[in-house]
Amino acid sequence: MKKMFLLILFSASITNAQLKEKYEKGWVITNDNTKIDGYIKTDDLSNLSSKICFKRNLEEKKCQVYDTTKISSFQKTNGSIFNLLKLKINNKQNKITVFANLIFKGEKVSLYKSTYESEVFYILYKDNKKYVLQNDKLISDERRIRKYNFIGTLNFVTEGLALLEKPAIKFNEDDFIKIVAKYNSSKKAKSEDLRIKEKTVNFFIISGGLGFEKNGTEYYGQIIYRKYYPEISRSTSLNFGISYFNYQFKELNNNFTQSLISIPLQIQQNILNKKIRPYFFVGFSINYLQLKDKNANSLLEQGFQKTYGFNLLYGAGIEIDIFNNIYLKSEYRNEAYSHPISIGIGYILK
Repeated sequence: MKKMFLLILFSASITNAQLKEKYEKGWVITNDNTKIDGYIKTDDLSNLSSKICFKRNLEEKKCQVYDTTKISSFQKTNGSIFNLLKLKINNKQNKITVFANLIFKGEKVSLYKSTYESEVFYILYKDNKKYVLQNDKLISDERRIRKYNFIGTLNFVTEGLALLEKPAIKFNEDDFIKIVAKYNSSKKAKSEDLRIKEKTVNFFIISGGLGFEKNGTEYYGQIIYRKYYPEISRSTSLNFGISYFNYQFKELNNNFTQSLISIPLQIQQNILNKKIRPYFFVGFSINYLQLKDKNANSLLEQGFQKTYGFNLLYGAGIEIDIFNNIYLKSEYRNEAYSHPISIGIGYILK
């Protein structure tokens, strides 16, 4: 029992290396035009486009979910404004109702941003009419690129300004705002950029652990730099660093030791952002692998994909917060070879 306790304590790897749940002051406007003050959970645009998690006070254990059927708008005190919009998308083939973020407010033309089926699109609002800007995309089932003519739509709304732009406009938020701002200015109408940009969040992670399988034992150490881009996703991170693994195999007639130095670059996706966080990751790694038998003879030839190489990297695991900046984790990892399932402990520097 004592050995098991020590093993769990020494296992996993790092704490709080994720973006925790965060609530910001704000309010909602219900369908009967009632204003309710409280706190709105910070989330990705893909989630905020359909629903929000709302608390009247931070002491509440559970939040109340408001979707597009219950409220007409919500706003945070930082200036983020979301309005309920009903519109037609996909060349006016689909009717949808979404919360859209007002990112540029103009007396003549305003610009909203939202998502549909995980893809970002924009809405021009002029004279109480809505015009959708969607990027062209490849439809695999149709084996062709579906055109949405966002430049033509933008040019129509801005009365010819879009096609005058050099170089040509791309499906880019800054380009859209520049044209809309020019149009409002040409009409001597006031306008304001309302975008709220969240800063990137960085972590340095130091960790170590053990892995076991039949006749084999592996220990490892890692130093990882983890970076989040909250405007894109609060659950997805870019990870880069260096890892060291030492694997020992002992059998009656076959004993060998291998060591691996790995430089990984991987994208990690947290399934949850709570104290217990299952996750998966994918990427690639540059490796230096040494393999020796019991007589200290190398079992590998020199050369690419032998002693050193470039490998696909993937795996999955779970992280569990303990206290302060420490957490446990268990992980399966495959790169130059399939590692045993490991457990370890680590420390996070923000």
